[in-house]
Amino acid sequence: MNKIVRKEQFSEKVFLFEIEAPLIAKSRKAGNFVIVRVDQRGERMPLTIAGADIDKGTITLVVQMVGLSSKKLCALNVGESVAPSYRH
Repeated sequence: MNKIVRKEQFSEKVFLFEIEAPLIAKSRKAGNFVIVRVDQRGERMPLTIAGADIDKGTITLVVQMVGLSSKKLCALNVGESVAPSYRH
């Protein structure tokens, strides 16, 4: 599980998440995405990596709240965790 270190609300249904994921931050390339689960049994959501900070070991995701799983994700707060897995 990877901890949310920053959350910012851009609009009523759009959120930015900065998530601890040092290995993903180090190896990601433009156009890559992660599969995120809110918990170990949650639905798999593919999300584009909007940015990464190798020094901090974080990735940035921008999420639009449109379905049940994205609503659950957007309800999480700093300090809580998600389960991302890297895809390219």
